[in-house]
Amino acid sequence: MSLRIKSITLGDGIPRICVPITGKSREEILSQSEIIARSQPDLVEWRSDYYEDVLKGESALQILESLSGIFGGIPVIFTFRSVEEGGNKEISVWEYQTLNIAVAQQAKADLIDVEVYRKDFNACSMIRQIHHLNGKVVGSNHNFQITYESEKMAEILYGMDECGADILKLAMMPKTPEDILRLFEVTRQVSDNTQKPVVTMSMGNLGKISRIGGGVFGSAITFASAVDVSAPGQIPLSEMRHILATIYNSTAKQ
Repeated sequence: MSLRIKSITLGDGIPRICVPITGKSREEILSQSEIIARSQPDLVEWRSDYYEDVLKGESALQILESLSGIFGGIPVIFTFRSVEEGGNKEISVWEYQTLNIAVAQQAKADLIDVEVYRKDFNACSMIRQIHHLNGKVVGSNHNFQITYESEKMAEILYGMDECGADILKLAMMPKTPEDILRLFEVTRQVSDNTQKPVVTMSMGNLGKISRIGGGVFGSAITFASAVDVSAPGQIPLSEMRHILATIYNSTAKQ
């Protein structure tokens, strides 16, 4: 259930820390990236839906070219999060497909996030196209309102696996502590029954425990903030490193 991306291994028992880039302009994106690069996270995620010019010509590809130079050996996840799943910008299915395939063709992003359950969208087909271009995919699904029943959460993650995603990601909003327990149970179940890294989290303040302890149940990545948060409940990078080093007795960068 492990996956090697550049110098890191995902799914080897120690959760890796991913930091989001959320700048709105080219200048903000590059400024944030320089700060984040100095902190040396395990991965970074460029949330391109924050970028005001993301759908203008080759603006997104130009940013990725710059990010590739700034981050060097640190893997970069390219993500356009739709409004329906908590993102910041509307995008049509055609625009979404075109953008992600262009990113795969450019080959500067190490992973491409694909919303597998987006409405009126054939995610499995796009994942095959990205793989044909030698890209790797984070299959994802987010709900900022509720936590699904256990059976549905497992079904979603297994569906991503069947679609060919290389990493299976699910983010839910808890209403009760029991919601978090169910997510942990599903994470353990699915991670035990797939060869692919599983990434899960409960969002918000209630869900912070999942960002800290998810690795115990098989979650391969946790998200932390270095400049701005991209989802509720993210913990600052320096704090997250200290906590993970304590829990997993790892050699996490201090």
